[in-house]
Order: sequence, then C-alpha cells, then structure tokens
Amino acid sequence: MLEEALRKLNLPYRIFGGISFYKRKEIKDLLAYFRLTINPLDEEAIKRIINYPARGIGKTTIDRLQKTGLPMWEAIDHAHQTNPPLNAATQKRLRAFRDMIQGFSALLHTENAYDLAMIIAQESGILGLFQQDKSTEGVARYELIQELLNGISEFVKGQEDGAAEPEDNSKYLDVYMQDIALLTDADETDQTQKPKISMMTIHQAKGLEFPYVFVTGMEENLFPSAQVLGTQQDLEEERRLFYVALTRAEKRATLSYAESRYKYGSLDFCESSRFIDEIDEQYIEFPRRKSISFSTPNTRSQRASSLLGHVRINAKTVKSVQKKSASNYKVISKDGKKSASAPKPKTFVPDDIEAIVEGCLVNHQRFGQGEVLAIEGEGVDKKAKVKFEDIERMLLLKVYTE
Repeated sequence: MLEEALRKLNLPYRIFGGISFYKRKEIKDLLAYFRLTINPLDEEAIKRIINYPARGIGKTTIDRLQKTGLPMWEAIDHAHQTNPPLNAATQKRLRAFRDMIQGFSALLHTENAYDLAMIIAQESGILGLFQQDKSTEGVARYELIQELLNGISEFVKGQEDGAAEPEDNSKYLDVYMQDIALLTDADETDQTQKPKISMMTIHQAKGLEFPYVFVTGMEENLFPSAQVLGTQQDLEEERRLFYVALTRAEKRATLSYAESRYKYGSLDFCESSRFIDEIDEQYIEFPRRKSISFSTPNTRSQRASSLLGHVRINAKTVKSVQKKSASNYKVISKDGKKSASAPKPKTFVPDDIEAIVEGCLVNHQRFGQGEVLAIEGEGVDKKAKVKFEDIERMLLLKVYTE
C-alpha cells in the first residue's frame, strides 16, 4: 500500500535490502495468471505459469509446443497435432490448463476483480501452495499474496463507491491490471539520481539516522506482532525494536496506524499499539484526520486512513516505562445502567484495570462510551470485549506493563 501511494503521488523511493512489491516472484506469478486470463495470447505469461504450480508440463513439452511454429496458446489448443505427438497424459494436462484459463476468462466481466482474483489464486493452486508451506519464507509469501488480494479488494470498493452507475465496468480485473501497469512502468523509466524516500525494515535501519522518520503499522498484533504476545521476554524484545525505530529520527518521527485494514478480503478494525501509549505525552503531538464512519467508508485513502502522532525528538523523549496498571477506560456505571450524561472531564483519568468488570459501562479514550460484554485473557494479553455505539470491539485492557 505504501509503495502504491508513493507511486501515485510521483514520489521516488528506493527499497533497502529487498525488492519492490510488484517485482517479487510470488506476486509476478499471480499477476501472470491475471494477464493470461485477460489475454490468452500473452506468451510471456504462458511460459511463466504453464507449469506453476507444478502440473507435470515440463521443458520438453514446452519445447515441442514452440516447435509447432504456432503461438503458444494455439499450440496448446492443438497439442494432439505435435510432431512427434505428445503422450495422452501430457495432452490431458495441457487441456486441463487450457480449460482452467478459459474458465477464468469467462468470468472476467461477470465477477468483480477481487472475486475473480480469489478464484484464480485458489483454483490455480498458488494460494494452497503457500498455505501448506509453514516455513518462515512460505508464511511471508502467503502474506504477500494476501496483501495483493487485499489491495484488489480495496480497488473494487473504491471503484464501486465512485461508480456513476451500478453496471460500471471499472471494477473488473482488466481495469485493475491497467492501473497496476501504469504504476509498475514507473520503475523502468526512473533512472534519475534525485533524492528518494528510503524504505527499509527496522533491523536494516540500525546504526543509521535520518532527519525525518515514518514508522507505519503501529497497531496491536502488528507492532507488537501477535506472535510475540505470548511471553514477556518476546514483548520486551519487540519494545526494544520500537526504541531503535524511534531513535533513528534526528528531528521528528511520525508514527501511524490504520483505523481499519482489509484482511482476507474483509474490513478489520485496528487498535493502536501499546508502544504509542508508553511515550510520555509531553513529547508527542496527536493530530487526527477528519472522523470517518466505520459503516460507510468513502475513498480508498480514507478507508486506509491513519492516526498520526508526531514525536519531538530529544535526549529525554524515549525513557523507561513507568510502572502503571492503568487501563484505557473510565468506569461510568457498575451495573450497566446508563445515567444522565455527565460533563466530559477536561483531563481523562483512567481507572485501574481491576475496576473494569463485565457488565459495567465505561468511557474509552478514543471510542467513547460502551458496555463491557466480557473480560478475556491474562497479564499483558488481558482484553475487554466492549460494545460501543456503532461496533463491537475487542480491545487491550492494560496499556502499560509493570
């Protein structure tokens, strides 16, 4: 998403220790299926994915198809006429591949881009291939595929929101691929030496400093990762990593988190990282963008909108987290009964976590008034399930660790 936003804003960037999202093999493979669905005569796409995932169509078969002198798609369609002839099993595999692509093409203008992309990812075997791979690399590839699908889901939503008529054709996969082509073409044309935005992981930033630093994805279950919440030791290591990110900035660090993200094609609401709450308030500015309705998101940029916090960097900015057991909540009523609205206090003073019990009414620092439906988890993972006015959310109860 960051790459796409920078491209659309014509802001040059470079990725350290990695490659562009659209240049990653797993992304190019799935995009090749999309290209072939739109244009079966795309020779490059055919050669790339005719045997990926492996379906028993090897190099020898491809060489024989090319020797026919026909375009690859026509050669596949006339596989029984090769000289020497292909065996029956190979011909069956080629017909199955052809029928699969033709099936995708038949859905090009009946299914929106996301639904068709999901069908292609599943039926081609790409999604299942990475789902079965439990290695670190396999999980990362699977997450990249999901990120591409999430982006397509957002594209469809944006096109539907902006469509003048219900039958607008702008939500289909061929339109999405045109959009992607315009973005990726910029990679090949930008050969200038002008300054670029540096994009890197926190580990790669160790030892480096920049006047301005942007730390994105400051959300619970993302940073800190859901995988480190099991033990205090892992959580502390993640906290030290955040310290590294924050101290890369010489003048200002901007921290951002999404209010909502598309995950597996569905809109998921996010909670800000506990690490933001651990910064002394005197060093952070917390401007917020215009409020957006959870139920009726508008443009793509709004749906992926972030809350931005600007941290003024000096020697005292990042300090040890004080021992606190405060919650994000202020108890209104213990019995769950609503009373007349009390004047909002000028200073929010949260109650101790032990005061937050099932059935009570609370005020949350950001989401307002809600009813506690349940308390779950223990220690740093203790959470409250709260029903707010518009939505029901599971939120961290304890924001400071001892």
